[in-house]
Amino acid sequence: MPCVEVRFQLCRTGLAAVASLAAILGMARPAAAAAAGGVWRPLGPDGGSVTSLDADPAGTIYAGTVGAGIFRSRDGASWEPARQGLPSLYVFSVKADPVTPGNVIAATLGGIAISSDGGSSWSPVPVHGLPRFLAVSPAAHRTVFAYSDIAPANVAPLHRSDDGGATWHAVATDLPRNLVTALTADLQAPETLYAGAGDGRILKSTDGGAHWAVRSAPIGTFTSIFAFAIAPSQPTVIYAAAAIPGLLLESADSGASWTQIHENVFGAIGALAVDPSVSTTLIAAADLLPFSGTASPLHGLLRSTDGGQTWSQQLTSRHRPLFSSVLFVPQLGSRAYAGEVFGDGILVSSDGGASWSPANHGLAAQGVAGVTLDPQAQGTLYAAGDLGIAKSTDAGASWNPANNGLPTFPVPEQINGVVADPATPGLLYAGATQLVEGVGSGLFVSLDGAANWASIDPGFSVLSLAIDPRRPQWLYAVGFGPAPSCAQQPCPETHAPRAALSRDRGATWTEVQRIERPAQGTLTAVRLNPFHPQTVYAAGTRTFKSTNGGRNWQRLPVPPSTSPDPLAPALLDLAVDPSAPFTLYGVHQNGEILKSEDAGATFAPVGALPAGVMPLSLTIDPRAPGILYLATDSGVFLSADAGATWNPFGTGLETFTVRRVTLDPRPPATLYVATAGGGVFSLEAAPLPSSNATP
Repeated sequence: MPCVEVRFQLCRTGLAAVASLAAILGMARPAAAAAAGGVWRPLGPDGGSVTSLDADPAGTIYAGTVGAGIFRSRDGASWEPARQGLPSLYVFSVKADPVTPGNVIAATLGGIAISSDGGSSWSPVPVHGLPRFLAVSPAAHRTVFAYSDIAPANVAPLHRSDDGGATWHAVATDLPRNLVTALTADLQAPETLYAGAGDGRILKSTDGGAHWAVRSAPIGTFTSIFAFAIAPSQPTVIYAAAAIPGLLLESADSGASWTQIHENVFGAIGALAVDPSVSTTLIAAADLLPFSGTASPLHGLLRSTDGGQTWSQQLTSRHRPLFSSVLFVPQLGSRAYAGEVFGDGILVSSDGGASWSPANHGLAAQGVAGVTLDPQAQGTLYAAGDLGIAKSTDAGASWNPANNGLPTFPVPEQINGVVADPATPGLLYAGATQLVEGVGSGLFVSLDGAANWASIDPGFSVLSLAIDPRRPQWLYAVGFGPAPSCAQQPCPETHAPRAALSRDRGATWTEVQRIERPAQGTLTAVRLNPFHPQTVYAAGTRTFKSTNGGRNWQRLPVPPSTSPDPLAPALLDLAVDPSAPFTLYGVHQNGEILKSEDAGATFAPVGALPAGVMPLSLTIDPRAPGILYLATDSGVFLSADAGATWNPFGTGLETFTVRRVTLDPRPPATLYVATAGGGVFSLEAAPLPSSNATP
């Protein structure tokens, strides 16, 4: 599924700008009508993916995230959202004015935005290209440089602002286009900039970026300079962190010359910071493997007190170390902070990096694929997503990880959803996207309410799972993976639609064979008719129906995908009306909601959404006919007339990509939504029409 490609792209390029993320997280939101309902309430879980950290002179810390915008902390321990007005919730970089508290600038997937009130509100400003790197010097704190590493040929890659980001102009520069992987400004000379390149070169400019000179020769074909760190106590000392091999480079003369440290290691140093008071004390996020000798690998957060000559491991990462940034905050004493990707979000050290602990209270930035209700215990929820599974027993007021037995290394397997057995308490299934297609497990089972998990892999990534309510030992799983009939190894058809049936709760699986599957594609949803569970629907690149429990299948007349991507499914989701068994709703890749009133024999579009709104999944309210909830890239929409018209429902999610809506019909009827980067939100469900109200 596309999410896994996005995840690996983020890891591989150090949170690079991926063009397809514009569709996932939204660069521009359409104007919406006034929403019914109330205000969506954030529930967590805390943690997530942090892309950037910085602090202003007052000690307020700002954290940019993947999908939840910016958070701020005034005490270094708890966080609050600071995203109102951001053009996108995907943040590449955030920089605080080093002199004036409250002035902040952010580079997002939607462009540049500035704030003069500490992030309480943001104003987008026009800049050509898509800047990802920001640099500002304390010596000229209103001068900001922005570099677009994927700028087209007709757009200057480097821009400059001399008024704190309010206005910008292009810099005529000889800096290599589309090759810069890091950018920083000198602490003392505001016109001096340092740039790291994707071939390991270090370049320096002394005229505001107009002209650049190579100060360090290329290290290797696959080497990138990921980060710079300048010693505040000795500003002529600069460190540069490289990846593949994992090198540290040092300059003692303001970048005029460089010396390599740690030449015999493989891996990456992804983030780096220098203690403000001691120029030889460093903190690095690294994954280092010595080429030879008896030295042990180093993974996680490392500390050096001799300028990087030797390192001690201070925190072992649960995953391969994917830290985006390390930051000392001298206003808070000896505290240091680290931003983690696919993990706790923020870690804090109160002893200069010697020890670390999570500091993410209020930082709700996890990507969640869906929320599952425990059918036996009201208030018990399972949130499945990018970091595994979290469990709540108090309706989302608090969460605990529930990942024992799930893969977490090198990064967590993405959990696409949890399904609870309707009859057996504590019996759960979790579908997963394999880290590498055909390798790893696509399905897990828990017998004890998510305390422990074990693999029951059907041989592919499972995107959707259905349990026969009359025979709960029967499971239907769909997703994608290597073609089941592929004789060639490795199989060239690594992303084929897959479907399998188990009659023993996942102990064994039988591949569905009599199905007209394309060579490439995806099956995104499997649904059973609640009145006749032998009627099974499998939707995706093509959509199919079986009336005999999966033995035979017929293709349904769903319009094909209009995407140029051959892997894109035509139907993103399918729902069967629990009050009208012949009525189906399909969420099409082209943005339409399709409806069938003859069990899939024909489909026709129903009411249109506002222009620019992309639907992702649909939930039917079982309490009353015709009430539908739609998860979109612009919040939640409600239809009270079986899809004829749609209106925004609730406020506070307009800039969020909502992946799925879950309704708990038990009083008080509550909606839970899973978002692509902001965790879980809840809101009281829409009131029923008086004629349908239940006592």
